[in-house]
Amino acid sequence: RKRAQWPGLPANVAEVEAKLEQSVQDARLPEDVEKLLCSWHGELLTAGPGLSGPSTEQRGSPARGGTAERSDRRCLRFRSVLLRTAAAQSLLEKIFSDHRLRRHFAHLDPKTAAGLHDVLRHLMEVPEDVWTAVVAAGLSDEELLSKDHVSCLLDILASTKIDWCEDSYRIEQVELTHRMERLLGDLLRCQSKADSENVRSQDEHLVRISLEILDTYREMRHNLEEATERQEKVAETQARTIKEIVVRAGALATRYTAQARGEGGSTLADERRRLQQELQNSHDAMQADLRQMDDELAAEDIEIERLEAHRRQLRTQLESVAGELQSAQGQQRSYLEQCDLKRRDLEKLEASFKARVKAEDAIINGAQLEAVAAKRTSALVGDISTVVASSLKMQVEELEKRRLQFDTHFRDILQEHLQYEEQHLQHVEEESKACAAAVWSHKAKIEMLNVMDMSTRSVVDESERMRLAKIAASADEAGQAFNEFKVSFGSLLE
Repeated sequence: RKRAQWPGLPANVAEVEAKLEQSVQDARLPEDVEKLLCSWHGELLTAGPGLSGPSTEQRGSPARGGTAERSDRRCLRFRSVLLRTAAAQSLLEKIFSDHRLRRHFAHLDPKTAAGLHDVLRHLMEVPEDVWTAVVAAGLSDEELLSKDHVSCLLDILASTKIDWCEDSYRIEQVELTHRMERLLGDLLRCQSKADSENVRSQDEHLVRISLEILDTYREMRHNLEEATERQEKVAETQARTIKEIVVRAGALATRYTAQARGEGGSTLADERRRLQQELQNSHDAMQADLRQMDDELAAEDIEIERLEAHRRQLRTQLESVAGELQSAQGQQRSYLEQCDLKRRDLEKLEASFKARVKAEDAIINGAQLEAVAAKRTSALVGDISTVVASSLKMQVEELEKRRLQFDTHFRDILQEHLQYEEQHLQHVEEESKACAAAVWSHKAKIEMLNVMDMSTRSVVDESERMRLAKIAASADEAGQAFNEFKVSFGSLLE
């Protein structure tokens, strides 16, 4: 399968981590985010080569009686690197905070559309119905998400994801199991080959294989102990984090509930009613002024009609009353202009009050939505706390059972190895006795030659001397190997 964005994973974990975080920063459009999620999902489905840490080139076989630095030899898969970095959390924060991305992923069906939910299924430790509720709360268009709310949801998801070290422990367990199967097969093949002429060499080969089996079992035991210790630490950290999230969610709900109420016992609804009353009072006052102006205008109209009638009656006095007519018309225009100004002022005042009332309504609605979202988040945290605590407790108990079973099996292996050592020492003892008898025989011959004054004559030939020296060296080597075994595994047999 060809990989779209990750052709050939580099050997350095730091390069992959930097590339993951940079790809999250570069993804801005919904299409870019979907492409990135599909790429991650493909890598998670592909059981490709692992990523080695900086000191992996220096890994070597551990010395007998001890192990090298174990974390340097562990292999990291793509999922481990993704869990180790904050790339997935940063991408979720971008989706929850961006209205366009949130609306895009909210309308996708998680069962048919590959993407966000497919990636999270590989990263979450709790059941799917638990973390999908948190993701649904982050993608909801009905709730108003603030920065505090988004941070709380992200902390919940971060506390429920799988520990990144779990894959490395599991990979090492698989490698040790394969090596143990190979060694057990070699041991069975060696036991089935009965070679009466070369018994000592066969016994030495059995001892070497048995020692390799013991070293492998010791590494498996260390792996289980480290995995158990790591799981206990993770459980403690997650429990502490969930408690902090519960406290934060409660404080968030309290704050937004208090924000929905005004200071001194008065609510924002009361403030809105007060503003509406002031607007109504201003409107009534303006209407009263306008009615007074209308009355004055009507009076002026009557006066104009009277003057017109008087002009018709007094045509001869037209020049004298023309000035009065023009003055009345000027007053009329002034009154009309004032009426227009008053009406415009009234419209502006009404628009201003309407804007203020609308803003207060928006604040009240936002505070109510925030309070509902905070309460939902608090409920989700409570459910997740119970699930995570139960899951981690079961895992710790399972690891403890496996360690006890392993110790029992390990002692059986040690007993079997001691049987091989005993057989080998019996052969060495027989050869040593034969060697001692030969030496005493040669010593008697040498003393006889000394009595006969023939000390310069050699009693032992060169081949016999080499055979005796080889037997003595083999006995010394067997004794030294048994002492090393006693130092390495003596405490486990007490």
